[in-house]
Amino acid sequence: MRVAVDNTHPLAFGLNKEEAAWVEGGEAFDVAQPSVQTPLRYAPRDLLMSGWLLGAGLIQGKAAVALVTRGKGQVILLGFRPQYRGQSYATFPLFFNALYYSAARPRGGSVGP
Repeated sequence: MRVAVDNTHPLAFGLNKEEAAWVEGGEAFDVAQPSVQTPLRYAPRDLLMSGWLLGAGLIQGKAAVALVTRGKGQVILLGFRPQYRGQSYATFPLFFNALYYSAARPRGGSVGP
């Protein structure tokens, strides 16, 4: 699937503005709160890059990755498996960025944009 990337966000560091993601039974997040950060979204059009897809209109433009503040912490929601079968070279950085980001500690400020 085609995903639109905000590569200014630390979770999307090293990714292009548009990437291909392997999605099988993935999730799409309908974000209602402006405080939720969405560094990756399913493309608003031309979503399918290969294979087949039923119900494309249900996920087009929705968040594929979301960063939600919960209490004093943050939760990183991944709508697909960026490490799928060890073959998803384009989205591996997302997996490792999530690991690094989760352990990051701010220097006198908040982590992220």
